[in-house]
Amino acid sequence: MAGYGQMMKQMNKLQRDMEKKQAELDAREFVKTANSGMITLKAMGNKELTSITIADEMMEVEDKELLQDMLVLAVNDLIKEIEEVSEKELAKLTGGMKMPGLF
Repeated sequence: MAGYGQMMKQMNKLQRDMEKKQAELDAREFVKTANSGMITLKAMGNKELTSITIADEMMEVEDKELLQDMLVLAVNDLIKEIEEVSEKELAKLTGGMKMPGLF
């Protein structure tokens, strides 16, 4: 049973480490620019969008749908980047093993 107890301690430590890393990632700011810097998005690691900046030149575009499409693409790219960074950082703790049920 000593081996089981040691394994449980290691699992608990891993879970605490992962929770700490997730909190660090959630507090990290991610920035994404699109359309040659005409659109800048900022979001936290928890995927909460905090800022959208649109260059004045973009506001002169008469094609509202084009602007909307660019925003959707930029937001999706930003979310994808957050997910990829988070997955990579958490994988460092688990040695690349998927840990279902932990996160």
